[in-house]
Amino acid sequence: MIEEAKKQQSTIFLQAAGGAYSADTLSRLRVMRAKQVHELTKISIPHIYKLARDGGFPKPRKLTANTSVWLESEVLEWMNERLGLNG
Repeated sequence: MIEEAKKQQSTIFLQAAGGAYSADTLSRLRVMRAKQVHELTKISIPHIYKLARDGGFPKPRKLTANTSVWLESEVLEWMNERLGLNG
């Protein structure tokens, strides 16, 4: 019963947000703050923003007016491409 209510809330949220992700996909999405991206990539935070602005790194998404995050999957995909691990 509780699990069904959570799915319903997720569906309502997704509809309000334009339905970009299914509830199952949303439950697997992980976001990273700039410091976490820096710790993973070893790229300085100002350079991360510069690369993103110039199209050389995934763009951050705004959660709030003062909070930007990156999708972990996009950062990992970028790293795999840079390291030549994507086949």
